[in-house]
Amino acid sequence: MKKMSIIIILMISMLGILLIHAQDEAWTVVSFEDEQGIPMVFVPEGTFSMGINLDDEVRACQERVQTDETDDCSSTFFLQDTPTHDVQIDDFWIDKFEVTFAQYRACVADGICASDTLDSLEAQAFDTSDTLPVFAVTFEDAEEICTWRMARLPSEAEWEYAARGSMDYIYPWGNDFVGANTNICDESCEFNRLDLTPPWDDGFTYTAPVGSFEEDISWVGAYDMLGNVAEWTNSLFEVYEGFEFDDDYLEQYLGNPVFRGASYITPHSLVTTTYRFGSATSDYSDLWLGFRCARDASTMPLQTTR
Repeated sequence: MKKMSIIIILMISMLGILLIHAQDEAWTVVSFEDEQGIPMVFVPEGTFSMGINLDDEVRACQERVQTDETDDCSSTFFLQDTPTHDVQIDDFWIDKFEVTFAQYRACVADGICASDTLDSLEAQAFDTSDTLPVFAVTFEDAEEICTWRMARLPSEAEWEYAARGSMDYIYPWGNDFVGANTNICDESCEFNRLDLTPPWDDGFTYTAPVGSFEEDISWVGAYDMLGNVAEWTNSLFEVYEGFEFDDDYLEQYLGNPVFRGASYITPHSLVTTTYRFGSATSDYSDLWLGFRCARDASTMPLQTTR
């Protein structure tokens, strides 16, 4: 059995080597189901440019919002996303979809996870249907569920690489913004914080069942990396090397876990694969914040599918 495991892992590794150089053309998605039956997709090793040039981010925001108004696309919104810097990523696996309430319930049923958050949401009549992404979980809650699955949270760099690859995509599907491609704040949004008026309706006021948006899929086959719920990572918030700030705008977030991706309440001025922020406190949670899990490539189980 041990010899067979080694052979299969080597075969998968060879497959990764054969496909890794095809990122600029078309990546063939490789997936498997973990021990809980949850689909994950393979992310091949590579180097990418993490972050974004500030002028490029502001320009992309103006194209999304279709305005030259600095109030909507102020560079101060994007300072934490700069400057760009090369990062090397090792092979790993990441969830194809955001973690769902069904997975949360399974973790509770196994006696690993506490039901407090779920009980509270249900008592307040929030929709916690099985196919919806779990939300209102703390960083520790997310870590607990991933550990139950013999997984972990992705690092911030892994998350961004899985979302945009070495192609430096601004959105998971490419560089052309289409608001209806993902579940973000639209014309029916009840949380329009910047008084923008999006000219589309994605069909969901709150969260959508995971995988509902066929265009919101990254180059490795991961869905909902731009919208639905923002996602915890296992990285602590730091400013990128080479960036300096002279006030306390970002200081309050330093040392707290980073979350990535937009959510159903995020205005379209802020939705990119590079947008990042730290949580206000170490035990932070919110109705728009969920997560997905990752695994090191070395933990590959025997049965895989392509």
